Amino acid sequence: MNKIGDMEPTVIHNFYKATQSLREAMESDLPLNDLERISLENYIALLQMTYIEWKRRNCHPPAYRKAA
Repeated sequence: MNKIGDMEPTVIHNFYKATQSLREAMESDLPLNDLERISLENYIALLQMTYIEWKRRNCHPPAYRKAA
């Protein structure tokens, strides 16, 4: 598994680069047909659901201290 700072790009680093490229294209009014727009919306929703599930499995809430 790669660590941040490794010479080889990580999956997350590649995602950041792709996201930046998409954001720049959309800020320049990237033309999308109906199928492309619906597909983009579906991918964004799928990514959000996947992240929420990953977060549920991997990010435990901090332990709250009882008030004295």
